[in-house]
Amino acid sequence: MKKYNWINANDYTMDCFLLFDRWALRWIFTECEDLDWFSYEGRDYKQDMAKALYRYPHVAAFCRAKAPECSAFLDRVQAIPYENWTEAQMREAETAILQAHETFVVYAYPDVMNRVNYIRNWDPKYLYELVDLNDKVVLDVGSGTGRLAFAAAKKAKRVYASEPCDCLREYMRDRIKAESITNMKVLDGEVLNLPYEDDTFDAVLSGHVVGDFYEEEIAEMTRITKDGGWLVICNGDDEFRREAPDRELTSRGFEAFCHESIEGGLIYNYRKQVRKKRIRLEAIDDSNWRLGLSVAESQRHYVSDGAVLLARAYAYRDARSHAFVIYDEEIPVGMGLYHDCAPLNAYDFSQLFIDQRYQGRGYGLAATNMVLNLMRQDGKYQKVVLCYIEGNDAAKHLYEKVGFRETDRDGDEIIMEKLL
Repeated sequence: MKKYNWINANDYTMDCFLLFDRWALRWIFTECEDLDWFSYEGRDYKQDMAKALYRYPHVAAFCRAKAPECSAFLDRVQAIPYENWTEAQMREAETAILQAHETFVVYAYPDVMNRVNYIRNWDPKYLYELVDLNDKVVLDVGSGTGRLAFAAAKKAKRVYASEPCDCLREYMRDRIKAESITNMKVLDGEVLNLPYEDDTFDAVLSGHVVGDFYEEEIAEMTRITKDGGWLVICNGDDEFRREAPDRELTSRGFEAFCHESIEGGLIYNYRKQVRKKRIRLEAIDDSNWRLGLSVAESQRHYVSDGAVLLARAYAYRDARSHAFVIYDEEIPVGMGLYHDCAPLNAYDFSQLFIDQRYQGRGYGLAATNMVLNLMRQDGKYQKVVLCYIEGNDAAKHLYEKVGFRETDRDGDEIIMEKLL
């Protein structure tokens, strides 16, 4: 986990946890220790948490009440025997925990956030150079203290600031009131589940938000953007000298723009014009079965290619197998398969893949929703089952997004189901 040194942990105590949102507490107490990329520099995370919380029983009680799902983790932590820890040992553990979670500490103190490296000297001109905001309806995703949103409000017709942190939402609302801003509204929301209808915005802005789940995040932002509108990623001006633009973005059709920041960094910003796809599913036949669609080599452990899909379709032909090609207008972009599963009284959504050239553009989500609608229209079953290989996070988040939930495991296969 990258350390930014935005704070000096010695200036804070565990009482700042009292300002954290439920999703942040859940990450701290139930999720982060299981992530491969979360590094705690060789220290014992649970041991440090036990020492850190020992002097703050009211913080542990608050976390249990605010986020009951954290109770099991807290039970394990608070069951660690007290070993006559000294004040210095407990304070050392406390500062280690706070430094490891410095981003959440910063989110709780907006004035501190405004002083971090990528915000303090940022120039709004970099946003204005990316997109024309005049008379536009704009959304800023993961707005923070409103770096992009307040800049956009000077030009746009209407700006919505979407932010999952309560302290930051209240900060923006106070500033709006203090500055008598009339064209800006602040709402809750996070990038994977934005509370807006399809085709709502002329421009969707973000900075330092996209990157955990590129395909799903970009698909959700695209969903709420009008045809012809813009996705804009306008990052702050920090001191880091990046060697190249983010290939995950450029490979998904984003233009990259580079400048040197006042902090001495090389900063890349991005934009992409949204062109809404006209997606259709077409049954595989002798005219389209040899299209040469495939996934990337790194994905082959998780996703089978078209040849395996066709073999499965033949094997399940007596179970009404439906093998299909996914088209964007006349361009084939992927393939899928579903069939009856009588023993489970359900449809089996057996396979779905998007060709490596077209990933990250929302095709998987759109095709999945279309398949689910076809199943509803067919009406034979009221349930869908599927499985994916553990470690395929893109599949996991796609299926969870449309309502699938894990029900079982078989080796490295995760079994999920959804009611129609």
